[in-house]
Amino acid sequence: MRTNIAALDEAIRTMLASGQNICQVHRFAADDPGHIRRLSRWADLPRNASVVDMGSGTGEVARLWHLCRPDLAFNLVNISQFQLDCLPGWGAKQHCCDMTDVPEPDNRFDAAICCFAIGHVDKPGDAFKEMSRLVKPGGIVFVYDMIRLRGDNRAMAELGYTVGPRGTLDDASRANGLDLDIYMEPIPVPGFGESVLGADYGKYFAGVVPAIWRFVVR
Repeated sequence: MRTNIAALDEAIRTMLASGQNICQVHRFAADDPGHIRRLSRWADLPRNASVVDMGSGTGEVARLWHLCRPDLAFNLVNISQFQLDCLPGWGAKQHCCDMTDVPEPDNRFDAAICCFAIGHVDKPGDAFKEMSRLVKPGGIVFVYDMIRLRGDNRAMAELGYTVGPRGTLDDASRANGLDLDIYMEPIPVPGFGESVLGADYGKYFAGVVPAIWRFVVR
């Protein structure tokens, strides 16, 4: 599945116009800073870590994460220059590239985060392989995404996204040098997705639930 960058950028424009700066349909707090603080606690990244944000969107996740953890240095990776240009000036290094081919050396980072992005990759293993390459042995890879409990991806394919059962990501991560440390399926704030997407929420996201993985690089 090739990412339709123009369609993705248009979706981001619509999201920004509606006041939503984070492209994640499930939230774990009443506001964006609280949501990111919750993700940060679950990720538990090392002090003073250099972090690569794979599929960073506009960079708002990393910006808010940096506000609650100013010791962290973020590097943004996104295939869309438009999205990277949405939040200029706060100091994060940027790479406009595919998240499976990042122009950084092996073992460059202490941690990687990947939030609502891995489903844009044709083969999740390719993304895990790149994160395993970029992050030092013993470093952390934190993934916030979804798992599919029922249904299929026909509607979600319109968004250029695929969500599979838990085992799809578990197998891909294990095969690419990542050992599972924590897995959870946290309960999101009720009604958030419906309030943003209306009837389209059920169309696209029926049958999936949010999921959190924290891995340690071998």
